[in-house]
Amino acid sequence: MAIAQLNDNGVESITLRGVCGELGVSQSAAYHHFKNKDALLQAMSSQGEVELTRRFKVAINGIGKKTDKAAILRFDALGREYINFAIEEPHLFSLTFGPMCNFHSDDIDAESMEMLRQSVSELAERGLISPKSIEPLALLAWTSVHGFSQLVISGLMSKELVEPLLASIRHLVLKQEI
Repeated sequence: MAIAQLNDNGVESITLRGVCGELGVSQSAAYHHFKNKDALLQAMSSQGEVELTRRFKVAINGIGKKTDKAAILRFDALGREYINFAIEEPHLFSLTFGPMCNFHSDDIDAESMEMLRQSVSELAERGLISPKSIEPLALLAWTSVHGFSQLVISGLMSKELVEPLLASIRHLVLKQEI
């Protein structure tokens, strides 16, 4: 229910009282689960990470071949799905990667980030990038699609530029195009 309120009206609209009212439960019931609004927002941020990870799994699920091209397609699919998540769920995206974020840049251990690392590692295993470049290239890919996503949901960039952006990232990351 809180996620629906978030999607409809943004993070400012979320209150424990409002969520309780929508659910038809007493306000004291909410305090058994969340000590305050920040705790509720933290839980919602975690749900954003869960949703992004689910989307990543769906995006790469059908790319089963063990080829160089399939590895590149998986890498592209993760970037594309990250951007799609931001465009389709802008409030949840902003909450997930905002002040209530459950992971920090010094220790990024979220499952979605691990999937990106695995994708970049696969590129290294196939000799498409240097094995020494896994972490820096994963960071480059993430920050590129994140920044682009922020620009799109802010109305400063067109979502039609997704494919050129992904091609540019691929060009920067890979030793050669396939």
